[in-house]
Amino acid sequence: MNLADVARAFRAGLGLFAFALALLCASGSPVTADQVYNNPAVNGAAVDNCATWANDCGWGGAHQFCRTQGYGAARSFQLFNPGRTWVIGSQQFCDGGSCVGFSQVVCMGETTAGAGERIFNAPQANGAIVDNCATWANDCGWGGAHQFCRTQGYAAAKSFLLYNPGRTWVIGSQQYCDGGNCVGFSQVICTSASAPPPPPTTGGALQGRWAWAGGYTNYYNVQQNGNTFTWNQPSTGENAQGTINGTALTVNWTNSGGNGSATGTIMEFDAQGRATVIQWSNGVKFARTD
Repeated sequence: MNLADVARAFRAGLGLFAFALALLCASGSPVTADQVYNNPAVNGAAVDNCATWANDCGWGGAHQFCRTQGYGAARSFQLFNPGRTWVIGSQQFCDGGSCVGFSQVVCMGETTAGAGERIFNAPQANGAIVDNCATWANDCGWGGAHQFCRTQGYAAAKSFLLYNPGRTWVIGSQQYCDGGNCVGFSQVICTSASAPPPPPTTGGALQGRWAWAGGYTNYYNVQQNGNTFTWNQPSTGENAQGTINGTALTVNWTNSGGNGSATGTIMEFDAQGRATVIQWSNGVKFARTD
């Protein structure tokens, strides 16, 4: 074989490699790794943090952006004021210093489904995201997740993630929920196995050690008894008490700076039924640390 033959063979080999690579990339394999988007932009402007104009902002906008990129949900996000943003859900620009956009969004890679399992990202019914409550404002979280999985032919839900999409469909009540308080599933993993035990009502879903997500190192020690809970924050002397109803929380606290209150939503659970992420109405996000 002369040098010309070697060159032709090399080029042919490269062509076959490129063809095989193209087939692999086009195969539609599930996205399994997280993806970081720094300064995501659409139509030449930063992506606005609201899903629609001034509605479902923060997590709602982050989840929506990730779904446009082929992911099921957002894992985290960071905000800034770029001066101009593009509101994906409303298909319009926001101009001015009050427009809030994403400086970073981390989209959650798809969890690998095991045998007898299926992943549903942003599941819908009747044109809306499936509500997290089995019936109107009742049996929310695990109850709604198990119900949805049964409608899909599975025995139970293995896990779920939540967000506020602006509109949901309550399967058990056969009605829509409209507004920023409607909580729907951004992901449900259904399984053919028997339903996991529900979160314990005493010393259960909330009890443990928590901290602000993002590196805040002062811990909150949470105690739960039935549908009530308390926490103390040793470094600041903060004490709080609140109630839990499904995934909905209310809390009032007192510290050296005065009094405060907030509502919250449990956004994630672990396999044992313990809450692992809480989003509060004042913008603070709690993450379990124990």
